[in-house]
Amino acid sequence: MIKPYFSIVISLVLLAPLNPALASDAEISDYRYNKAKLVKQVKPTYPQMELKQFREGWVRYSVIVDEQGNVQQPILLHSSGNKAFQRRAEAAIKKFKYQPATLNGKAVESSDNQVHISFNLVNPIKRANSRFYRHFKRAKNLIKDQALEQARKKIETLEDKHTFNRYEQAFLALLKSHYHASLGDPEMQLHYLRRATLYQKDSLPRNTYANALAIKYQLEVERQSYRDAFETAALLEGQRRKSADHQQVLAHRDKLRRALKKQPSFSFDGSIKNEHPWHHSLMRKQFSLASSEGKLKSLEIRCDNKIRRFELDNNAKTWNIPANWGSCDIFVWGDTGSKFYITEALSAEQSNAI
Repeated sequence: MIKPYFSIVISLVLLAPLNPALASDAEISDYRYNKAKLVKQVKPTYPQMELKQFREGWVRYSVIVDEQGNVQQPILLHSSGNKAFQRRAEAAIKKFKYQPATLNGKAVESSDNQVHISFNLVNPIKRANSRFYRHFKRAKNLIKDQALEQARKKIETLEDKHTFNRYEQAFLALLKSHYHASLGDPEMQLHYLRRATLYQKDSLPRNTYANALAIKYQLEVERQSYRDAFETAALLEGQRRKSADHQQVLAHRDKLRRALKKQPSFSFDGSIKNEHPWHHSLMRKQFSLASSEGKLKSLEIRCDNKIRRFELDNNAKTWNIPANWGSCDIFVWGDTGSKFYITEALSAEQSNAI
């Protein structure tokens, strides 16, 4: 049997810095923030079963770095879907050591830290194999014919027995997004488009990748995940060749940015799908949360240089985030099936900036 050789690549994700236009002059003059710096990394071990099967994968985590430079509470953001890779990566990330972030010379807890780990084989086959392609094509035709139950079973077989390298994973994610679109489930369609495009852009043909970004942008706008939508549009703008449809996405992005400056608030719904928290990247510094079904447990606000945690009940609550906390994401925990509403509104600082 051929012994597979592998590499494990650890990379830090660069996040957007604080936008000075959202902070007052006094806040900017008192704002001297330096990001945490990774000084010690521990590479995870490659899961033996995945290595024997020549299976690749990747994970991305949001991590908090405390005042001592230790990693606290890694939260899985995205992955190729393999739990073995997730477990190995999380165990390694918890052993990382950072030089802590500083605010005005003082060490502070920070959450503008994302870690991406990819488990790759050395000299892999840089394409999907013929067996994968046959099952992929059959599943795609079943979806086209609206034979969705048969398509679901074919996709399960494809994933369990024929999906191993990063190229196959990328196309499988696209296939799943197509399947959920046929089911009328835009949330899961978006989930799998994110999986297909986040790390695996080099595994997809350029035009396929660009088309996936265009659909992803549309879904993010429909879900009112505007910060994510703008980031997706920026990726599309970076493509060398853009079709007329892609140019329309960029034109829409520019119109949307102007329209949002005049829109005082916008609302959307969220839900807890499983044991993982619901995650959203805030566009604005004021938001409200109201439960509509089930039981919510806790909320965590992760900003660049501040982290706040709150216990939740069924009463609506509003939070106002200081502008100099930087970009912020929120994570909501609750019972599976719980539903809620989020409203983002302009804070006083953002109103003045406009």
